[in-house]
Amino acid sequence: MANSATNVRKQEFAYERKARRVDYGQAAVFKPNHRSNQTGFVRDVSEQGVFLITQEPLTMGTEILFYLPMQLGPRAKKVLCMVSGAVVRIDGRFSGPLRGYGVQFSGKLSQVTLRQLREFVASHLTALQ
Repeated sequence: MANSATNVRKQEFAYERKARRVDYGQAAVFKPNHRSNQTGFVRDVSEQGVFLITQEPLTMGTEILFYLPMQLGPRAKKVLCMVSGAVVRIDGRFSGPLRGYGVQFSGKLSQVTLRQLREFVASHLTALQ
C-alpha cells in the first residue's frame, strides 16, 4: 500500500511542476500579506513560481509580493521583476530558524513580467546545455 501512495505523490509533483526551474541563488526582498519588507533567499525560479528560504514564518496561502532582480538577454540588461504569489508548499526538511516555501505566482502577472520570467528561465536553460 505504501508503494501506491508514493506513486500517487510522485504523479502529483509531476503534475504540479509543469515549468522548468532554474537556479536563481540570490537574496530577494518580499512582502508577506502586505506587511513590511522581509529578506529571503530565492533558490530557484520558474515562470510559475519560486522556492523561498527565509526565517520569516509563513503559512499555506500566505500572499507574497516579490522584488526579484534579474539579468536578461545577451547584454545582461538588469531589471527588477515584481511578482506576486502565494505559499503552496512548506518544505519541512529545514532545521533551525530557516524554512523553505514553494510559492506559486498568481495568474495576475503582466505580459511584461511573464516575458521577463520566460526570458530569464530560457537564458539559464540554454547556459546549462
